Amino acid sequence: MTLHTTTVRPQMDLWVANAEQPPGAGAVEPIGTVMTPQPWARWLVQQSDVVAVLRRGGTVLEPTCGDGAILEAILAEAQACGLDLTAVASQIWGVDRDPDLLSRVQLRLLHRFGVLLPPDHIVCTDILKWSPPRRFDCIIGNP
Repeated sequence: MTLHTTTVRPQMDLWVANAEQPPGAGAVEPIGTVMTPQPWARWLVQQSDVVAVLRRGGTVLEPTCGDGAILEAILAEAQACGLDLTAVASQIWGVDRDPDLLSRVQLRLLHRFGVLLPPDHIVCTDILKWSPPRRFDCIIGNP
């Protein structure tokens, strides 16, 4: 039996079970890290109406932000709706366990929008072990 996963965290290492053994019994093989495609990120942001949260002054967390596709989509949608991107950048947080990916997030946002997230809004940790210093109004991500 093969374990198939159709929805995964975009930055999480994916694993496939050995086909000759039942699930949970034996070795698994890594198949890599998957980033969220930009069109899917934009669709997600539009469907979840994150901009309404931002308009109310709410906070948004992307718990597995990887290279920042969803954060970029949030800023793109906010820009399309006429929101102040500097203010929006202060309302969103990104978390990932890979420091190289997190540095790409800031470069991506600076290059496209001319804004950076505040340094303490980019958190390098395993989201499953993180105790956030605050509550968030919205959590959005690719499961």
